[in-house]
Amino acid sequence: MSRARRFLGRAPKWLRIPVYVLVGGFVLYLLVANVILRTRLLRGWITTDEAALRLEYRSAWTLYPGHVAVRDLSLRYQDGNVQMLIALDRAAVSIDLFALTKRTFHASKLTAEGVTFRMRQKVESVEGQEERIRAFPPIDGYADPPVEHKVEKPPIPDDQYKLWTIDLPDISASLREVWTMEVRYRGPGTVNGGFRLKPQRSVHVLPSVMLTQGGLYSLGDRDLIRGGDARIDAQLGPFDPRVPDGVEVLRFLSGGIHQNGELVLSSIAATYVPKRADIDVTEGAGPVGLDLDLVAGVVQPSSRLTFHTDHVAVRAPPVAIDTDLSVAAHVSTAADKSAIVIETTVDHAAGTPLEVRGARAMVDLGNADLAAPFVLARASAAVTSGHSPDLRAWQHFAPENTSFDGGSATFAARGELHGGALEGRLDLALDKARMTIGTFSFTTSGKAWSNVVSEDIDKAVAFPGSGVDLHDVALRLESARTTGLWVRSRFQNATLATTGAVGFDSDIGVDSGPGDRTLELFTRLAKLPDIAAEVASGTRLTASLHLRVRPSLIALTVQKAKNGALETRGRVQKKTDAALSGAFVFSLGPIHSGLHLHDGGVSVVPLAGGPWLDEKLREH
Repeated sequence: MSRARRFLGRAPKWLRIPVYVLVGGFVLYLLVANVILRTRLLRGWITTDEAALRLEYRSAWTLYPGHVAVRDLSLRYQDGNVQMLIALDRAAVSIDLFALTKRTFHASKLTAEGVTFRMRQKVESVEGQEERIRAFPPIDGYADPPVEHKVEKPPIPDDQYKLWTIDLPDISASLREVWTMEVRYRGPGTVNGGFRLKPQRSVHVLPSVMLTQGGLYSLGDRDLIRGGDARIDAQLGPFDPRVPDGVEVLRFLSGGIHQNGELVLSSIAATYVPKRADIDVTEGAGPVGLDLDLVAGVVQPSSRLTFHTDHVAVRAPPVAIDTDLSVAAHVSTAADKSAIVIETTVDHAAGTPLEVRGARAMVDLGNADLAAPFVLARASAAVTSGHSPDLRAWQHFAPENTSFDGGSATFAARGELHGGALEGRLDLALDKARMTIGTFSFTTSGKAWSNVVSEDIDKAVAFPGSGVDLHDVALRLESARTTGLWVRSRFQNATLATTGAVGFDSDIGVDSGPGDRTLELFTRLAKLPDIAAEVASGTRLTASLHLRVRPSLIALTVQKAKNGALETRGRVQKKTDAALSGAFVFSLGPIHSGLHLHDGGVSVVPLAGGPWLDEKLREH
């Protein structure tokens, strides 16, 4: 300083004056700027509406124009859709002082340490998504959960707009926490990028990169991905936040996520499955790899997801399954259209009520645009083998007045849905299966199979090549019972109408035996004299039937049934809230008699023939 004074003392007057002005200006800047920073003047200028935007810090100072050091800073912001918090331990900022006069906080460069970023979307209701919203980040000063019913507010006219603009184009920071909606990261990491925010007018996130190394991703406080490294690239906007609605904002988003680590599947279930579903998923951790590339909200063909776990336990009483699981997702570009395709496979699942081997499923979501609605464009599923060792385990799913009393079942199934077209097959084998429906019970072993075909499932589904082969059949209904029966049935023209007159129709060919036992059971049910069964000497009963099912009607038409010399035809039906009704004609050579079911009773009509049957069927 003494040398400076001697120099200025010897310097000519024309040089000393500007030096004194510069020094005085610098001292004045230090005084005024630090007063503004260290008092609440700057915070008061920016925080004109604390509900919308609030700036706080513990300390700040400047040593030369435009450069500010700050400690423990927090910036809180909300608009009609989101709430956000940025906090940091310390930072060095290069500020455009002239921009402050235009209500703009513009920092040409910001270097920060210990950054925390939290952002959450407002919701109108938490019903059905309680656990997900509970995982949203808390933000001091805003209510939890962030429920806010949308109320149309008049826009701020341009001539009355006084909100501050935040412009940070060059940010370099070390991370402490990033918590966006329910997804949270804690651990070492860095972020480089920038953003410009003009509340209620413009949002622009410049190309930004976040790198994480071995930290913890979670859904709220539930571990999601442990360890591994990640690179997240993002660019958003610019866009006017008043224009896009909901997920439409994704059309302004481009970037990518490249992540590996150990995924905890149970956390996903605990967060997204509603509590009322009563589903508990435990275990289920395994390696995950994610490469997601996004352009204007559209997932790109380079995107991939893989996950595998050797053990996941699912409990949804009375179901309890322990299984392995593999999941893979990619973007298909078939037919010049991009679509997200998700595939799952299970090698072996065991538990109650069944055991499964070789299960797989695929779903094509129809497009890869996250801002557009997904549709089920294509799906397929298959089970190589499924086994239920005790059918009593299915009792929880049985209709009222029905019970599963024992036995076992094995099945295999496959199906494929493409657009509205369906194709598939089901094979089922029963071993000593026992079931009771009201006063009717049966025991049987055997097999059943059915093909499934439809050109448009919204109209009808057909079941060509379907059949049932049963043996060791035992039936009991009230006082009537029999054992040792066998049945072979084939279904032709079986169709399920799914629109208009909804219902099921099928022609059925039946071959059963022993014929005398079958007829004996029928005569006892119909309370006919035993002589009717005694005259049936055939060992096989053959029949051509037609089954018709409607929401309020079940009708079985016997087009022709024959056992030895005894033949019959007729129809029986059951309407909702009505007793069985119908009529049959029995023929034994030239002798004919009729059977009339009405008002809960049975009448035998001697010598009745075809005209009598036609008349009675018209009545019903």
